[in-house]
Parts: sequence; structure tokens; C-alpha cells
Amino acid sequence: MPHESPRHYPHKEQAIYGRIFNHLEEVRAAVAAFVVTDNED
Repeated sequence: MPHESPRHYPHKEQAIYGRIFNHLEEVRAAVAAFVVTDNED
């Protein structure tokens, strides 16, 4: 199923938003990993 968005963005904007979203996911995962390792002390 294709990802649905409220409106269709031009391809350039889709690429930008996709990159931002992926970056946020990486940051969230990194923070979660840091919290886990930090709590092991």
C-alpha cells in the first residue's frame, strides 16, 4: 500500500521530508540506545 499524505508534494519536497523523517528516526533510535546503556549503570 502506498504511503498516504494529506496532499501530494513535489518530488523534491518528498525527498527532503523523507530525509528529515529518516534522520529523526535515527536520532530517536540513538537516544533510546543511549538511555538503555545509561540506565545499566
